[in-house]
Amino acid sequence: MLRAMPPGAYLTIDPKQLVATVARVRARVEAEFPGSGLSKVAAALHDVSVDTIADSQKLGRPIRWLQGLVAVLLMGIPLTLIATVHESIKVGIATVVDLVTMLEAGLGTLVFSWSRLPAHLRGAPAPASRAGGHPPVPLPGPHR
Repeated sequence: MLRAMPPGAYLTIDPKQLVATVARVRARVEAEFPGSGLSKVAAALHDVSVDTIADSQKLGRPIRWLQGLVAVLLMGIPLTLIATVHESIKVGIATVVDLVTMLEAGLGTLVFSWSRLPAHLRGAPAPASRAGGHPPVPLPGPHR
């Protein structure tokens, strides 16, 4: 019988453990089947795991220039809106009623857009199946 895993048991992967496990598998396969195609596959898998860990560590670092650009844009949008509204009222192009109507439409669009985002982008917790909330499904056949 399969035992239930604690919630969240396999949500993170330790890169050092992963490479060590693949290295052990590679050594066992090479010891059992020296010079075979399977040992070449195990060696290639080990090389890929090492390269992937290095690449994932590079990708995990924040991109500071992009964060700065986003911050400038996020500050610039409200300032541009305020300046546009001020000039529209000063010149007489728009009335307060027009501006309230535009503001309501814009806020409605933002709320609708936010509600259509995937849950993980809105900060919602992961579904129970990804968080380990369900017991594992037993394997059919003689593997029980």
